[in-house]
Amino acid sequence: MNQDRQTRIKPMMFSWLEDVVRLRGAAHAVVQPDTYLSFRGLVHRANRRMKELGALSIGAGDAVGVMLGNVADYIVLTVALDRLGATLVPMAPLCSGAELDAVMRLVPLRAIIARPGAKVLERSAKERAPYCPAPTARSRLQGSLLSCALFPQCDPLPESTAVIFVSPASDGGYERVCRSSEDLAGEAENLALALGVVETDRIGVALPFHHPFGFVSGITLSLGYGAQLHLDDDLSARRTLVRVRDSKLTLVPVSRTLLREMCELPAARSLQGSDVRFLCVEGAVGRELAQGFFRHFKVRVHGGFHRPATGLVALDPDGRSPHTVGQPVNGLDLQVVDGHGEPIAQGRRGRLLVRGSGVTSSGDPSDGTWLETGERGLLDKQGRLKLLPRTDDLCCVEGLVISLEEIRQVLLTHPAVDDAVLSLGGATGLDLGDDVVLQAQVTISRQVTSQRLSGFLAARLSLHKVPERLEIVDTL
Repeated sequence: MNQDRQTRIKPMMFSWLEDVVRLRGAAHAVVQPDTYLSFRGLVHRANRRMKELGALSIGAGDAVGVMLGNVADYIVLTVALDRLGATLVPMAPLCSGAELDAVMRLVPLRAIIARPGAKVLERSAKERAPYCPAPTARSRLQGSLLSCALFPQCDPLPESTAVIFVSPASDGGYERVCRSSEDLAGEAENLALALGVVETDRIGVALPFHHPFGFVSGITLSLGYGAQLHLDDDLSARRTLVRVRDSKLTLVPVSRTLLREMCELPAARSLQGSDVRFLCVEGAVGRELAQGFFRHFKVRVHGGFHRPATGLVALDPDGRSPHTVGQPVNGLDLQVVDGHGEPIAQGRRGRLLVRGSGVTSSGDPSDGTWLETGERGLLDKQGRLKLLPRTDDLCCVEGLVISLEEIRQVLLTHPAVDDAVLSLGGATGLDLGDDVVLQAQVTISRQVTSQRLSGFLAARLSLHKVPERLEIVDTL
């Protein structure tokens, strides 16, 4: 490791963890099926992993991609990289070649940590983009099945960058969102205050850690406030409900898709009397889904509005306003403006701007810097925020923001496809309430089945980007 890259700002997550250890180091920090890890044990493993990664010349300013599911190793690596001063880049465990190329174009990765056999790291030179180099070395991490692929050394990232999320952009490409330690700390504080999170909470994240809200509501929130984090690599509806009951979970961040799948389970038992709070921040939950969930389980879903660059913007605190995303959280300023950037009155539609603690590049509400969210909405008479359909093609599937144009462009590379139209329940936008089925209509110039086209997409994109309904039509 280069000497000039060894020192950065004081590691935030490791400092949080040390504070918890001093108070109750033997308490369970991470609970998995049939095993657990105490806060003291988490510090021990993180220190050991930090030394091992440092010996591989990973240090301050290096970006490290992590392609894992919701397992304890993810928490250990997060803390270890934080202490090294490296930047974590969450990536999907089944990241496709095209998605890896997009990440490498935006972020100069020094390493990728994944399970053995990650095919995306075995691509030939012809399969990789010109700017996506092959690994120069590989190392098996001690005491685990994890493999670390090293890439050529590159210029270090700015000191303030703790995590980088790479998300789809409205033009069909990708964009990166750089989050500093201060951003993450502010976001965790806003979230904890809005939800009343305390150290006795048991958090069961039913979103993947590469999902920005899955990362923050799971890793950042549990480390920052000493709450117990329950993990399972199986994020299915049935398994999530089993964890809620058996572990007496009190906070469960979920996707709208998972909520619907829970309602469809046969013989679903009521959760009445439990302290669990289900939190869905994709937009308004929608009356039909919210009422159906309450009818099955006798608990309400708290809707909300979260974006990688802003953190949690609004929350429905009692789950009784499913047609909105609730009220703006404390710590943030929210403004609705017209096309000229001028504030407009309640009840009128406009662009949404935010500033405040946890918002990227706007840590102080008094600095006058507003962040454009890309969303449109209005504030009703009760001060609740209602999101309106977006004017671009971004939408939300299984809790993850995707670009319809990206999927369309991949479909158009198939030799049999003439044109394609993608939609989400017949519309675009993030606030669709009750229908979130990704669907595609395709015109073709030669014989091909919809199953083959779906397989073509699955080989090039993450599975949540493959349309659930793909129809071959004569005209669009």
